[in-house]
Amino acid sequence: MAYLLLTDLTESRLFPSRQTLEKWDRMKLAHTAYLYFLVLEALVCEDDTHKWAAAYCEKVGQPNNFDQWRSDGNDLYVLLHALNDRGELAISPAVIRDWLRHSHSQDRTQRLFNRLDAMLHVTDSSLKAIRRLVMHWTENSIRERHDIILKLIVQIKKYAPQSELLTHLRELETRTDVTEAASGGATGAANVATSVGGLGAGFDSAGDRGIYQGKKPAKDKPVVLRR
Repeated sequence: MAYLLLTDLTESRLFPSRQTLEKWDRMKLAHTAYLYFLVLEALVCEDDTHKWAAAYCEKVGQPNNFDQWRSDGNDLYVLLHALNDRGELAISPAVIRDWLRHSHSQDRTQRLFNRLDAMLHVTDSSLKAIRRLVMHWTENSIRERHDIILKLIVQIKKYAPQSELLTHLRELETRTDVTEAASGGATGAANVATSVGGLGAGFDSAGDRGIYQGKKPAKDKPVVLRR
């Protein structure tokens, strides 16, 4: 009995045991797995979190089709194992594993993300919108990335408040914080440049960093010297 109990345990913070997993229905499993792919893509694309996120993905993508219960399985592995084991969704293990093992590849990201909605039966338009933005992460401004991260945090807390990803997502949110930005123009340190002849580095209204020089009179907008 003790041995059987040990084999039911896992390293996942979200699913410490099979008994925990049994409380989740298919829809919740699918939506949470969907969010994990979105969050991991964002974390992989950012320098500060890339190494951790890539290692996380590689662990999930170790050779198998998610058909075996793993005591060392993390959150995403257990989610995929549950979806595959129950046979309620036709997930594509080969496509998923290919992305997990090459998460830095934009081509593989496009291939997987273009199939996620149908694969996981996601119809929520707000989640689809986030997915489209995450697919092109590096094309978003700093402000846009920050807004996306905040939306992901809200969704993860809704579906999986004990998620292993949440701490790293919050750290990323802090690093991309542009809340000091005003909605109408140059912001942060750039506002210092509005003093006569002043120089300042800061974010503009799109969330992009630049160097600014103040004009006379001070009420005029600063001149962008370099981005």
